Formats: sequence, C-alpha cells, structure tokens
Amino acid sequence: MFDLCCLDYLIASQLNKKQKYQQQLYLPIDFAQQIFDLELILEDESINIESVRKLLDLYRMACEYYGQFNSEKHTLFIRKTQQILMMEQVQKLIFQPRPDNPKQMLRTLKQNMSIQYSLKIQDLTRQEEDIQRRLMLRKLGKENF
Repeated sequence: MFDLCCLDYLIASQLNKKQKYQQQLYLPIDFAQQIFDLELILEDESINIESVRKLLDLYRMACEYYGQFNSEKHTLFIRKTQQILMMEQVQKLIFQPRPDNPKQMLRTLKQNMSIQYSLKIQDLTRQEEDIQRRLMLRKLGKENF
C-alpha cells in the first residue's frame, strides 16, 4: 500500500515538473535595464500613464516568471506593483478625468483592475498549492508510521 501511494506521488510530481518545464516563462533580455529606466521616469515629476503601464507590465511578467519557481522575488514584485498603484502621482494619472477621451480612460481603468485581479489570483493559487503540498506530505508522513 505504501509503495503504491509513493509511486503515485512520484509520478504526479514528475508530471507536474514536466508540465512546468514545458510552460516555463522567460523575461526579456534587457528586462533589468527596462525596469531601471522606467523606475527613474517614475521618480521624475513628469511621469505619464504609458510609462506606468509599461512598468506594471514588466512587474507582471516578473511575478509570473519568479512565481513559477516559488522565488522570493515573486513577492518582491507584487509589493512593487502595490507600491506603484498606491503612489499619489500614479493615482492621479489613473483616476484623472479626461473629457477628451473617456473610452481611453475606461480602458486604462479596466487594465489596472485586471492587473490587480490577476496578482490576487496568482497569490491565492500559490497559497492553495502550498496547502495541497502540505496535506500530501502530511498524508505521506502518517502512512510511514
């Protein structure tokens, strides 16, 4: 009985590793330089919505990339995203009424909400996977005795 459970667990873990390898994400070659340049623009008083959007997109890519390895950098980029979204300058850009193009404003708001939603979903998924892994390890530990 123990051997079959272990075998099933090993097969499942190998399949998960194979699937993760096939779906592995990558960062752009000049990723760090892009982030550095955009963060410098963000510190400047003359920031624009396009720079913020590009930086948030790079942070999203970093969250996805480092999340696949369960790296601490995943959490770092989530925090950076939250910090940017909470900045007063960025809030003004996001929520600034633009009577000349309300469709663009609505699209920008939807994109920002989508980013926040996807980050929350990623975090909840990671938590769920961690709980399932702990339960599996606990079950395996009880069967050993």
